[in-house]
Amino acid sequence: MGTESSPHPVVLASESAPIAYFEGTAGILHANGLFTIGVTVARPVVLSNDTVQIAQSAVAFLKGNRQALEVLRRAIDDALLLGTPVEGEAN
Repeated sequence: MGTESSPHPVVLASESAPIAYFEGTAGILHANGLFTIGVTVARPVVLSNDTVQIAQSAVAFLKGNRQALEVLRRAIDDALLLGTPVEGEAN
């Protein structure tokens, strides 16, 4: 039997893998074939004059080559498709 690559590789689950909730992105960089995307979340910050300002805080940095980002893009597109209502069906 030869080895064949699957479009959906087996992924071993890890209970210690982090879950990163994010609301936006910042700091998109590219250098030497490596891309970096900072993902952020908004949080309230109380200022010295007792007002509250919303600040973006980095929660993670996604790093990968072009192929990795293309795979991530397909996964995001597929996830968004799952959430798209289909006419005539309840979601």
